[in-house]
Amino acid sequence: MRFGVFPLAEWYLNVMALSALAVILFFGGWSGPNIFGPFSPYLWFLIKTFSLVFFVLWLHWTLPRFQARDITEIAWKVLLPLALANVVLTAVVLYVL
Repeated sequence: MRFGVFPLAEWYLNVMALSALAVILFFGGWSGPNIFGPFSPYLWFLIKTFSLVFFVLWLHWTLPRFQARDITEIAWKVLLPLALANVVLTAVVLYVL
């Protein structure tokens, strides 16, 4: 039981670290309205980070877990034909224009 907590804690720590990185890179980092006084940048960063952590965990708990064979089947039967159709469509559009 006690050794099962380490992978779980590692996964949650990875979610928090990647959410913080995503907030810095894509969501404006610590910028926001200055309504909290001198602690405004820190609080905005924490609000954005924990909002993203909540969203990621909500998706993880809501969506079914895909197995590797399911993802491979979707890739071969759906994504590859769509990618090939996209290449053909792009070639036709570039040739016509």
